[in-house]
Amino acid sequence: MSKPSLIAAALATCLLAVGAHAAPTMTFTLTGDVGAPGIYDGPALQTLPPTTETATYRAGSGSVMDTFTGPTIWSLLLSAGGITTNPAIKNDVLRKYIVATGSDGYKAVISAGEIAPKFGHKSDLVAYADTLGKLPVPDGFARIVAIGDQAGGRYVSNLADLHVGGVPAQAGTGGGTTTQFAVRGAVASPTTNTLSNLQALTPIRRSRTMSCANT
Repeated sequence: MSKPSLIAAALATCLLAVGAHAAPTMTFTLTGDVGAPGIYDGPALQTLPPTTETATYRAGSGSVMDTFTGPTIWSLLLSAGGITTNPAIKNDVLRKYIVATGSDGYKAVISAGEIAPKFGHKSDLVAYADTLGKLPVPDGFARIVAIGDQAGGRYVSNLADLHVGGVPAQAGTGGGTTTQFAVRGAVASPTTNTLSNLQALTPIRRSRTMSCANT
């Protein structure tokens, strides 16, 4: 192979390698069930109240510890008029979810209940700065940071879109005590579970504190 051909082949390999990574973003869209959908850039994010969180997550064969700064997802949604809910449905926010999409098409889902102050109250961020220097390059001007996600699977770099959606509301069955529940949908073996089924599984014990206010 001639020298020009070798150079062309090397350049093609480099271009393929670059194409395998998400393209850096300069804006992202906020769509779906929010009061005021819109487009956000770096200066717009920096007008929101910042939060700083240190997180450790796996990357490849090792772990990464980084400190991120940016508004929480919840404060971003509040600045856009909040998540649109139906006041006639109790705790309707628990039906809602946020889909984060990167410029390469990678998607991850965060439940609104995880980040709502009344419920999970997690400080998941739309980060625009970090101490390792990965923001804005190569991770884009905005990156989703899901606090507590040990595998880092919901750390969506080069954020291109945040979409707020909701699962369909269903009519109740009249209330009362249930004796079974179904597990269905995207599972290998849909099942119907009873108390005896649950008791046959290996139990774990967790202590939790929660509010018992009747709201």
